[in-house]
Amino acid sequence: MATLLGVLLAVLRLELGADAIIAGIGLNLLASGGTAYAVFSLLDDKGGTSGLKSGSLPTVTLPGIENVPVLGDVLSGQNMVTWLAFLAAPFVAWLFYRTRFGFHLRAVGEMPDAAASVGIAVRRVQYTGLALSGALAGLAGVFLSMGYVSFFVRDMTAGRGFIALAAVFLGGMRPWGVFLAALGFGAAGALAVQLGSLDVPPQLVATIPYAMTLVALALYAWRRKRRGRAVPAAASL
Repeated sequence: MATLLGVLLAVLRLELGADAIIAGIGLNLLASGGTAYAVFSLLDDKGGTSGLKSGSLPTVTLPGIENVPVLGDVLSGQNMVTWLAFLAAPFVAWLFYRTRFGFHLRAVGEMPDAAASVGIAVRRVQYTGLALSGALAGLAGVFLSMGYVSFFVRDMTAGRGFIALAAVFLGGMRPWGVFLAALGFGAAGALAVQLGSLDVPPQLVATIPYAMTLVALALYAWRRKRRGRAVPAAASL
């Protein structure tokens, strides 16, 4: 389903000329309302599928590490999707910088007209890229509903998609940079969970991941502005 939404976004943006941001927000609203309607139609429950016995994805136990203090708790017993996410970082880096498709994808993303002039099928690359991004986003949704918990609740993402978007910008739109930024945001979320067990106001704890997102976006904007000033200065030399 997430892959189909990625293709639908491609149709709205590439074929109908819709603004990518507005189309993305519209698809998010469609997904939120559509899933709630589907759950209510099938289960007569507006809240979610907590009353339905549903499966969960298996965890991965690492022999020899699970009994190591601290390290065993961090690495062993993690959900399968967590390890897929770790493997996705080197895979995407390899795909972007070591394959013909990755070269075409970067060329189309930066200068589609120039890419078309050398024979690259721009539309096909754009559709494929958006479909793949939708599939990866769907994998995150699978983790939330079948890994983090074992049921679906409407709007259970709780704004995490916008945090992921901030990680993309903070990481300079490069696979390893985004990976490190995502780890930073994940650490902020884990810190919020740990502080929740202490005598800290829950309202303050809940703001930690989102406050970090705002700080990260401010740093990205500052870095981009500084880079923009440096380019004219270098050109004048």
